Amino acid sequence: MLDQVVPGSTPVIADNGTNGHASSVPHARWLRISVTRAGRVVVQVCFPSYAVLSLSDLVPDDVRVRIVASEVDLEMVAADAAARGCPAGELFEVKSGEHGVRAWLD
Repeated sequence: MLDQVVPGSTPVIADNGTNGHASSVPHARWLRISVTRAGRVVVQVCFPSYAVLSLSDLVPDDVRVRIVASEVDLEMVAADAAARGCPAGELFEVKSGEHGVRAWLD
């Protein structure tokens, strides 16, 4: 059953960390993940922003090892972004020499 909107009611807007000023930080449409090897982008994927909730499942296993070693908690990053309403911006970037992985919302 679909929720009904009552005329004259105020819509509920997810808090994106702007203290009720939702227009201050635009909500992202996309989750992007980029993997760099030998200084070249070898993989770049794009998902709807709500996929941030599955961030740890979307990062390749071999890359996840580097992320965990850099003490980035993917579950916490995802939960934080979702709790703030998925505002556009950097989620994390991990580099190791010429290799790296980056995730952001835009």
